[in-house]
Amino acid sequence: MILGTLMHMLFQYAIQNKINDKQGLNKVLLELLHQKKIISQIYEVNKDEEFILKEASVYLNSIEKWLNDNVLDELKVGKENNNMAEKQNRAHRNFHVVDVCDIEESIWSTKYGIKGKLDLTLQIKMKQCLVKNLSLLNKSTNASAKDSHLTENHIIPVELKSGRTTFSVEHEGQLMLYSLLNKEKSELTKKSDFGLLLYLKDINMKFIKINHNSLKGLLQLRNDLVHCISKNKLSSVKNDERFCSKCPMLTVCSLFNTKKLEYELEAGVDANQQEQDIDLYSDSIIHLNEMHRNYFFKWYKMLELEFGNFTQFESGDDVWWKTKKELESNGNSIFGLRLVEDSTNELERKETAKSNQIVISENYLFEFQREGISVESNLKENDMILLSSVTLNLIGIAQGFIKSINHNKSTFHLTLDKDIQAYLKSNISNHSKSTNTQLQINKHLFRIDKLNHRSSITLNYTNLSKLMIPNERCERLRSFIIDKRMPEFETSLSKQSILKTKNYFKKLNTSQQAAILKSLMAKDYLLIKGYPGTGKTTTIASLISVLIKLEKKVLFTSFTNSAVDNLLLKLIKEEVS
Repeated sequence: MILGTLMHMLFQYAIQNKINDKQGLNKVLLELLHQKKIISQIYEVNKDEEFILKEASVYLNSIEKWLNDNVLDELKVGKENNNMAEKQNRAHRNFHVVDVCDIEESIWSTKYGIKGKLDLTLQIKMKQCLVKNLSLLNKSTNASAKDSHLTENHIIPVELKSGRTTFSVEHEGQLMLYSLLNKEKSELTKKSDFGLLLYLKDINMKFIKINHNSLKGLLQLRNDLVHCISKNKLSSVKNDERFCSKCPMLTVCSLFNTKKLEYELEAGVDANQQEQDIDLYSDSIIHLNEMHRNYFFKWYKMLELEFGNFTQFESGDDVWWKTKKELESNGNSIFGLRLVEDSTNELERKETAKSNQIVISENYLFEFQREGISVESNLKENDMILLSSVTLNLIGIAQGFIKSINHNKSTFHLTLDKDIQAYLKSNISNHSKSTNTQLQINKHLFRIDKLNHRSSITLNYTNLSKLMIPNERCERLRSFIIDKRMPEFETSLSKQSILKTKNYFKKLNTSQQAAILKSLMAKDYLLIKGYPGTGKTTTIASLISVLIKLEKKVLFTSFTNSAVDNLLLKLIKEEVS
């Protein structure tokens, strides 16, 4: 997962900034490895920078070759270029990339009720004779028609894959949906009904054209899924080992369907077929005993009760279909926002101030002002928001947070995941015949809608599901959490550990000392219990100090942020580093 994320970011940055040499790619890769998000992911998988660099090296040659073969460097195309070999090389290209229109573009389609985030949106120039027959292009054959010199521009989505080349129906179906979203978004792209599937490891690629029969099937599946979700029931399943054996949801699906089939058997519904289906599902959950299954359904019901009716967890579902009046009346939306012309991207400016350094920004800061009569709003600082274009009728062009709001809620500073200035310049030119892009930007109207975090809900359901997976780690966790197996401890500590940490025990009472010693001897887990005011925070702070002294890694979590803050303040006070 971490390698896939890295290669996506590397390729996106390289193609946008025309970096097509090994040295430049290595420099970008090293800069990416120092980003907080990447450092966190490397830590999660218990790897180091050296390991990631070694794994990434396999991709660099392939990426370098593809960029050199297919990305047209306009600096080399001018009249000053008299290199005949280069001119002949360009003439024989079936296609080449002219421009990067967008990276990680988010498209919400109200027409089809689907949304997606495109890895890349590229403007390419392709030989006209090959557009109608993309299969020739996929075979890397050169056009031989008389009009092979004629080309036309297309704006297409590109889906990047970091794994092995499969050209699977799932990958092709995903790209078809992205091509549909891309085609619907702009009239300019109405004839670009195809996209590019690109495997980064070995740089195999395939142009995928929208197949209307396949697309019809995908949209019908989408409608069936929405119907089942709205009715809070299970969708029909394949019950076929070819499809089910590699499905990541096999265990959870088997748990639910086994329960469903047991109810139907009791009711006498098609008993012969139900028994065959139960056999198929039972093989997938044979590793789970009755206690494990009861635990799963008990806590699934608990989660349903906790989150089922909580409106605070609604996450932008109503922005698709509610009117302006309805959205503003609930206090979670604000319309009529304009981007301030001299709004500067502060985060970007701070980074570019460092000379000779690659700048890879993840956040952009912009100022928006609201015109007209003020309306009641529940929006406040640090709220997660969705930014949409009212002028272009595009939902969800960026997401981010409210950094600050003035007292009468007419000026908003938003931290966004997209450079809105660049986005508007690209999209306004595609939608409008006007040549004055800045004037169009000044007149542009936006809206913001509050989004609520669903990550906590998703995390709870995901953790419950993963606990049932048939692997050694989950089996061990089930033995502690469900089977209530008692923890095990070492019989003693090494003399070296005691000598290194003995000074930390002097300020603790007997029970606190015992708790820390027991923690150091624990093989799996330890519970420390105590009434309020008995020194649990002091004990934890001292334990962390001891673990750091012993050169151990420490992860500290809590149910509340304030508890984490209190402990960190205590560690700072004690000068633990």
